[in-house]
Amino acid sequence: PNHPEVAATLNILGRVWRDLGELDAAEEVLERALTILEREYGPNHPEVARTLGTLGNVRSDRGKPDEARKLYERALTILEREYGPNHPEVAATLTNLGIVWRLQEPAEARKLYERALTILRRCFPDGHPMIDIVERNLRDL
Repeated sequence: PNHPEVAATLNILGRVWRDLGELDAAEEVLERALTILEREYGPNHPEVARTLGTLGNVRSDRGKPDEARKLYERALTILEREYGPNHPEVAATLTNLGIVWRLQEPAEARKLYERALTILRRCFPDGHPMIDIVERNLRDL
């Protein structure tokens, strides 16, 4: 029950529960996955960061932007340390942070989106879906 493959499956299940709008169930399995991954890999592993990001999405969906922001910021620290500042996963996390900042601090959201867009343009060709999402987020500010 505490194997990393179980955590991987729990992460998938958490995303499915979130997509179905079952946020309590999503949060429960993601918390369990996070516990397994932190115990197995330590607190600073990329898999931990990915789970933090997914859990942040659920907390954001629940209307808990401060909790989501803390999870995203922790994930960002891990991902930047592991992959450097110009990785697509860093950009995705910056985008999620921008989403939680957009209502409280639009200027902060703009900075995060612009940094994410710079990274994505280095990594992907024009028209890539991730680029389109961040450009749309910037337009919507």
